[in-house]
Amino acid sequence: PAVAAALRRHGVVDRTVVSSFRAATLRALNGVEPALRLGKTYPQDRTGLVKRPIFHSPARLVVRALKRTLPYRIDPLLRSARATAAVLYWEVITAAVVERCHALGVPVLAWTVDDAELLPWLDDLGVDGVVTNDPRIFGG
Repeated sequence: PAVAAALRRHGVVDRTVVSSFRAATLRALNGVEPALRLGKTYPQDRTGLVKRPIFHSPARLVVRALKRTLPYRIDPLLRSARATAAVLYWEVITAAVVERCHALGVPVLAWTVDDAELLPWLDDLGVDGVVTNDPRIFGG
């Protein structure tokens, strides 16, 4: 409720997307502010294993498996969270998942894209936006 109240107080509900890994958090926000756009962030590394170098190779295999299955799983993931946007780790995005999201009327936002060389590829896939730590990737 405090997040929704702050967004209302500042008059930015219509310009905001709140994203979370947790479907319950998004459902709760939807309950207090139905006009708020919600993004289901996926996937979540609950264990933090990806941050440990010894697990990088196995993590790559998991990412590939998630990437292959996501077009078939995205609809229930979004629906269960009442999400109106898919906020996906850039490595799991494929043309098929973008196409499926767009067929559902849901934009796709890629995270975390800090490499400008990824932008043309993501644009070709039809991604609607990116989340970055470095806005300089957009040129100039």
